[in-house]
Amino acid sequence: MKEGELINIEYEIGLILTKFKNVEYVLDCIIANFVSAKRYEFFERAILNSGVMNTGSKLKVVRTIYNIKGLKERGHNFDKLFDKLHILLNLRNLFAHENYYEEASTNNISGSLLITIDVFMKNGTFDTVRVEDKINEFNDLHKEVYDEVTMLNAELSKVGD
Repeated sequence: MKEGELINIEYEIGLILTKFKNVEYVLDCIIANFVSAKRYEFFERAILNSGVMNTGSKLKVVRTIYNIKGLKERGHNFDKLFDKLHILLNLRNLFAHENYYEEASTNNISGSLLITIDVFMKNGTFDTVRVEDKINEFNDLHKEVYDEVTMLNAELSKVGD
């Protein structure tokens, strides 16, 4: 990456946050449709507010709704979607909360920069990875997840209480 591409990284991080917010909106819709709140505006603005109910909690609620409505038993298995949603959330959090580092590349003399980010592993160690690779991983997974979570919303809407 060239030094001028740092702006592109910051732009891409902004896109990641926006794209994930779109996924979170569909999760909000699933929860709101299930609850059928008498005071919908309050429910949406207060209860589903990310400052009150974080995305991890929303995923748990949506999974519970999925189980209550028995979609899996009806032939609509979305279990893998929930795993993908957690991975997508972890990637989003990586960009939202971690710092990235600019390093001079040792691979060439063109003055390009290597932009990396530290990923905390489950075993308590850190892995330094290229930001560009994680952006690509997020974008590829987002394409799948957004379509699938929208399909989940549609299938849940078809099943009565």
